[in-house]
Amino acid sequence: MNTIKVSVLLIVVLVVAAGCNHTGKPRTFDREQARLYPRVLYKAINDNKDSLDFILLLETFYEEFGNDKKPYQLSVDEMKMAKKILEKYVENGGDHLVVDSKASTKTGKEGCDVMENIKPLPLTHYYKQYLGYEQKGHLIVEINLLAFVYVNYGESVSAYLQRVYSLPHDGGKHFGRVLVDLTEKKVIRFSLNAVA
Repeated sequence: MNTIKVSVLLIVVLVVAAGCNHTGKPRTFDREQARLYPRVLYKAINDNKDSLDFILLLETFYEEFGNDKKPYQLSVDEMKMAKKILEKYVENGGDHLVVDSKASTKTGKEGCDVMENIKPLPLTHYYKQYLGYEQKGHLIVEINLLAFVYVNYGESVSAYLQRVYSLPHDGGKHFGRVLVDLTEKKVIRFSLNAVA
């Protein structure tokens, strides 16, 4: 009888001791995990549809602008206006172009060919990065379409997409680029990437 009590007491002590290591708080950053898996894949289709739009912070993108473009920090209202113009454009079946990276390396300009059968993914399947600039008296919004991104381990998608200007050159309809002229309230360019 004594051995049964001792055994039960020993089991209870072991269970309590094993539970003491658990704090109940989620782990936010693990250096060993970051070393082993430095990048984490996030897909827009799996994310909250209300949080797919990100305004890029200008202070980290000054080198992206040429001499003819003046950086402009977009407001939330301007981002929403550009998003509505893009949604209407896609809804009305606007032209869908594919960027030909080979033509751009030969000519120094970005070449485009019409994509006849390939439509973009639904806009709710893309993360969208918004970058504003002024050019020849027009407010232009560049929108990067990203179906998925690789984010540094321990960093949020939101922080990453506001900080990192992502512009893949292939990947097919999973990536694209849109230019919206907010002054004239129209899409002036819509292109999807070619498949490498």
